[in-house]
Amino acid sequence: MNKETQRIILASILITLVAYFYPNFWYVNNAEVNPENNENQIINNNITDINHNDSDNIIKNKDSLSKNQDNIYAKKTFNIKNNLYYATLSNESGGTFLNTQLIEKNDNVYKYPQKNIVSESSIKPVRLGGINPDLPVVLNGGTCNPCLAIYDNQTNQYEYINVPFKLLDKNNSSEYILNADDTLTLNFEAQWNGMAIAKTVTFYGNSYNTKHQYSISNSMSNKFEVVWDGGMQAIDQADYDWVTGNAMIGQSGETESIQISDGERYIAREEYNGSTDWVTVRTKYFIAALLADDTADYASMLGNVDQKAISPSYTVGLGYYGTQTMNTSLYLGPLDIDHIGPLNNTLDDTINFGFSVVRPIGKFVLWFLKLIHNTLNLNYGICLIIFAGIIQLLTSPLTKKMYESSRKMQEIQPKVKKIQEKYKNDAQKMNQEVMKIYTENGVNPLGGCLPLLLQMPLLMAIFSVFRDTIEFRGASFLFWINDLSQPDILFHLPFHIPLYGDHVAFLPIIMGISIFLTQRLSMATMDPAQRPMMYIMNGFFILIFNGFPAGLNLYYTVYNLLNYYQQKTIRTKNS
Repeated sequence: MNKETQRIILASILITLVAYFYPNFWYVNNAEVNPENNENQIINNNITDINHNDSDNIIKNKDSLSKNQDNIYAKKTFNIKNNLYYATLSNESGGTFLNTQLIEKNDNVYKYPQKNIVSESSIKPVRLGGINPDLPVVLNGGTCNPCLAIYDNQTNQYEYINVPFKLLDKNNSSEYILNADDTLTLNFEAQWNGMAIAKTVTFYGNSYNTKHQYSISNSMSNKFEVVWDGGMQAIDQADYDWVTGNAMIGQSGETESIQISDGERYIAREEYNGSTDWVTVRTKYFIAALLADDTADYASMLGNVDQKAISPSYTVGLGYYGTQTMNTSLYLGPLDIDHIGPLNNTLDDTINFGFSVVRPIGKFVLWFLKLIHNTLNLNYGICLIIFAGIIQLLTSPLTKKMYESSRKMQEIQPKVKKIQEKYKNDAQKMNQEVMKIYTENGVNPLGGCLPLLLQMPLLMAIFSVFRDTIEFRGASFLFWINDLSQPDILFHLPFHIPLYGDHVAFLPIIMGISIFLTQRLSMATMDPAQRPMMYIMNGFFILIFNGFPAGLNLYYTVYNLLNYYQQKTIRTKNS
């Protein structure tokens, strides 16, 4: 086997390792989203306003809660609507989220459209009244999102302080609408097991973040946790939550995570002592993050899967020792680096950009693609084509060197074969003579692999970007390519093919053709007996890329076509 064939096989192995280094992309979503502009129906028949002339942001009340003192601690709910979400909260736990639906819009287009859930039970999230059904519900149900709790080590269970709290504000209401610059503060109090508990919740008109501040008097315990219990609502295909959903903590720049694997039903609760910045629960594209404003003393995590659940459920907590005040924040919304980045300088670790070496590259790729998208107002498919052109331009000197190295290798192959035949019984002498020929002819046997090796971290980074970043969720390109984070499926097959899947995607076929065209240039001087191996490897690429995101395949296809054009041009000039 000559050096050219060895290099191609090495390249194939490297690409295959990349393909299987990350979780696969066999899950497909073909839902077509067509949101309607019906935000005026979000608060049904009961609209309240904020008095913008009042510095205290007094809420005009059109539906006051009962003033009956015998009922001040009864369970009640109230609705909050700002520019980004519509939420229903309970006075239990002093303001815990029951349901949350995202309504963020950019240029009058909903930014995070709902996508069909695929699950064995076919459970769909419950829609909030009057909200467009094509918008995602990130939370549906629960009574501890968040709440104060005490963990009992004897029973190995949480005791949630989720009794109804009294709302202290005189002008309380069941509906609050916040505009972009508005701030709403609600104050609660309750008695629990002889303790007086006060809580303040602050909402903002243009933020997914809310403040949850607790104060405890007459405490009989020296250990409290602010807990997020029960995970989040599955939004996209339920299987995504098994592959990418997890719970995570951040402590002094270090992170720790848990994830329920397929077939696993439970992960026991564990405490992580140390100064804690945040704890999170995430699905594929959305996250609930509890942040300690002044750092917590420890963190806790556990995971379980209910028999009827379609996705794993995680419980996380910020723990405090011997303190009477706990100042925390809750971010409940999209896993968008522009939103979560400013909250804490390590919170973006919840986005998987790959391992430590690849991670900075992944962040740069995302930043650069967003820069092109936002500056030129182009869809991400066009941005990827531009990005592929820039990368090809930057690597063109290496590509030229690779082609020249390949050509020289072919020219000296007769000499190499004579040496191999002459010293076939003396491997050491044969290698010395072969290296001498390489040196005399200025050939680097690894030169043909260098451009590919340099691109490996970039390829890995692009994998991560298209797998985990919400920017490409539902990002359309042309015609049937309506989601760059998913394969561009032309049609489904009635059966499943190993490695290939149960669908036929278009871009992997075009990518395979582009690889074939490039290979033909190097196969012109290749031993005909070795060509079938190249065809087999090309077919293998088509198989494994069939399940990859359309965005990745688009990038790689455009890059290969540009690469082929460059090599064709070089060959023509040297003819």
